[in-house]
Amino acid sequence: MNQQTATLSTKSKSAGCSTSTLSLRKSIFSMKVTMKAKTVMMVIVEQAFVNYALGNGDVVTAGRYASMLGFEAFEPTGLYQFSTAYSASGLPGYAQGVKFTRESNTSFFGLSIQDEAFDVDSDDNNLSSSSYAIEAAYAQDLGNGFAVFIGGAFEDADAGDTYIVNAYTTYETGAWLFIGEYNMTAHDVSTLGELEIDTFLGGNDVDVMSGLVMANYAYSDDSSVTARLSYEEVEDENSVEGDNHLRPS
Repeated sequence: MNQQTATLSTKSKSAGCSTSTLSLRKSIFSMKVTMKAKTVMMVIVEQAFVNYALGNGDVVTAGRYASMLGFEAFEPTGLYQFSTAYSASGLPGYAQGVKFTRESNTSFFGLSIQDEAFDVDSDDNNLSSSSYAIEAAYAQDLGNGFAVFIGGAFEDADAGDTYIVNAYTTYETGAWLFIGEYNMTAHDVSTLGELEIDTFLGGNDVDVMSGLVMANYAYSDDSSVTARLSYEEVEDENSVEGDNHLRPS
């Protein structure tokens, strides 16, 4: 039986947050609405999409949705720690487009065609007036607790081209979970009008390499302890040797 899903969530940029969630589910339709309201209201639509299940694990998604790339979750409730591992990895966030995914018990494949991939709050700052992006991802369960993921994204925009390759592997045994991840991002950034893009990216050509290793031990059904080591290296025209950051947490 085909299944349709509609999801909407919003977020606002300010301090003092209150959250309300509404969920509705039927046999062929499910809807979830999440809203975050803060003292000074500046609401941004974080996600708003519709899923249509074609059967046999094939799903078509249309709307604004999260990137498939990256091991860490976008929401705090999905993180193994309070903080995220990266500050400048270049991993995509949310984008508008159409996505096809195929999922089985042991594998996952996804292909997304989007209006953009890397611009931070592009709807607010209008940095990407004309762009398109393609994102693809593949994951495979290798058995014996091992799984691998590889994916990438490419964006062609007026401000310059950007691409990223993301790969990680996981190993789960008993109460232990081990993860290793590597990201390679390249920005070929120019200027857009009179705005110098390198005011926040650091230069016209920016290369970012980042990664993490993490171990998580679940000592009860609802509690666990995590150790993580993350690394970032940024090379740009304004920093010949790059900026290295090694952060244990």
